[in-house]
Amino acid sequence: MKFKIYLLLFVTALLTAIAFGIHIVYPLVFGLLIFSLDAFLKGFSFKEWLSMLKDGAKTVKNLILIFTLIGFLTASWRLSGTIQYLVYNGANLINPKLFYLYAFVLTLIMSMLIGSINGTITTMGIVIISLARANAASLLITSGAILSGGIFGDRISPVSSSAYLVAELTETDVIENRKIMFRSIIVPTIISGLIFLLLSIFKGGSSIDTKLLSELSQSTKLSVYSLVPALLIVFLALAKFSTKSLLIISSLASVIIAYFVQGFGIKEIIEGLIFGVNIPNLSPNLSTIVNSGGLQSMFLTIICVLLSAMYYGIFKKTDFLKPVKNIIENLEKKIGTYWTFVTISFLFSILFGTQAIVVMLITSLYKDKIPDKKELMLDLENGPIIIPSLIPWNMAAFLAFSIYQVPFRAVVFNVFAIITVIYYKKFKK
Repeated sequence: MKFKIYLLLFVTALLTAIAFGIHIVYPLVFGLLIFSLDAFLKGFSFKEWLSMLKDGAKTVKNLILIFTLIGFLTASWRLSGTIQYLVYNGANLINPKLFYLYAFVLTLIMSMLIGSINGTITTMGIVIISLARANAASLLITSGAILSGGIFGDRISPVSSSAYLVAELTETDVIENRKIMFRSIIVPTIISGLIFLLLSIFKGGSSIDTKLLSELSQSTKLSVYSLVPALLIVFLALAKFSTKSLLIISSLASVIIAYFVQGFGIKEIIEGLIFGVNIPNLSPNLSTIVNSGGLQSMFLTIICVLLSAMYYGIFKKTDFLKPVKNIIENLEKKIGTYWTFVTISFLFSILFGTQAIVVMLITSLYKDKIPDKKELMLDLENGPIIIPSLIPWNMAAFLAFSIYQVPFRAVVFNVFAIITVIYYKKFKK
């Protein structure tokens, strides 16, 4: 009974925050208080509680480092003129009437190269969303297209960390897994492409804002050197460098270009990397492209990740999720095995802010229920790996919404994830 009450209170807080535009960090703090109270009522000491939080935080230390580097990259690409250069030239190359299809395909390719939805969101994604602003395209649809393309490579790329995580959890071979995974997403990928094509034709951007491009060229030196940080991402990804290495090397190159080409001083660069770029006297439209980024822009995102990880630490020690096993059995009788699996994946994606924690918990619940290792692997890849990108406060989607400054309802345009979850039931038969 307590489990249901705590869960109801938490979900109510989340929905209230979304309804009234309150930052998601506040209901997450509220959730931490609720679940901490449960731990104390079960007899755990304050010292044990602190240990739970610490253990949970340890699970996302690498992710926090990635997010810190992402903050530096989003600022350094602006300081070096990389985003401005790609937006200015990309605006003249991409047909606005096919814009959402381009957004899906380009982010799909980038995610295959770097194997990370987070990396894709903060590299190619930033360029695409900036282009959307330049040609008056829908930011909601564009964000959905970026998420769709990003989650594609996040699960199947040769350098995807989530693919290796699933292989390790299920004791399967990652190379063989990719072959099976690919067959399961052929149809969803084609359907997603067709949907974004139709959305482009009927809801695509208008003609390019030439005034904006003119302002862009006047405010930034559009040097070919500014292209180097983006090219480094591509070539180093092909060379199978880690995501951390990609972000560090590209950011360092951007800082050098910012100093020697764009003429920024050391103090301006440091302030930009920490607090975000803030070039004065820009028009509102241009400011949304040029001014942003920095470590400060990632602060609340990092806090949200930490809070969700702390839930994991608490739940692991207090057996808070023990009633879920009974819920699974009851649900399976009502809606069947597959939709129960999807429902639990959604529930955990709501509760926990990171994809990895969701996958680990689902695996622990289903490893005995699904003895076939390859079947479990495929279920995880088409469920808990993808579903978090449909939850606005889960990091798979929240990072995009934070950086792009778009409403949570953009998740409805993450059509690849939606179609994959629906289609996979048919694929399993």
